[in-house]
Amino acid sequence: MSVDFDGTLVEGNVAKLLVSEFIPDGDGLADTIDRALHEGRITLREAWARQTALLPWDRYDEMIRFVRERVPLRAGAREFVALAQAYRIPVTVVSGGLDFYIHEILDRDRLALPVRSDRLTGVPEGRPRLEYPHGHRTCRECGTCKAGIVTDGFGGSTTVFI
Repeated sequence: MSVDFDGTLVEGNVAKLLVSEFIPDGDGLADTIDRALHEGRITLREAWARQTALLPWDRYDEMIRFVRERVPLRAGAREFVALAQAYRIPVTVVSGGLDFYIHEILDRDRLALPVRSDRLTGVPEGRPRLEYPHGHRTCRECGTCKAGIVTDGFGGSTTVFI
């Protein structure tokens, strides 16, 4: 089973929460980027690049602390994962979100789940860079190609995306 992260396992969009919390007028800037995305003026990759560029990477430890302390799992998420696992249904997080905050939240809540998401590298060196290890081979609209992951399945088994 493939499960989305932002808006599914957690409420809201974590990257947007980070922009709102750590950037002056972050709400306005995040809304402007969201509007451009939903109006089709920019791709999801471009939206991520813009939001990521806004974040104060010299405050990375503060952002991690914020995510761990202030971004709870959605009510019932833990029980949902436990039920799937009780029936031996593998659960994989498939997200267009960023690995650094997904892993922090899953680790905090002791959910050992595989994650297929966009990747952030270069933070310790002060040069954050987005990578798309689960992107489509030719399409550059999204970072993580959820459709491709679900279509390809996991080891030939039926895949459900939530």
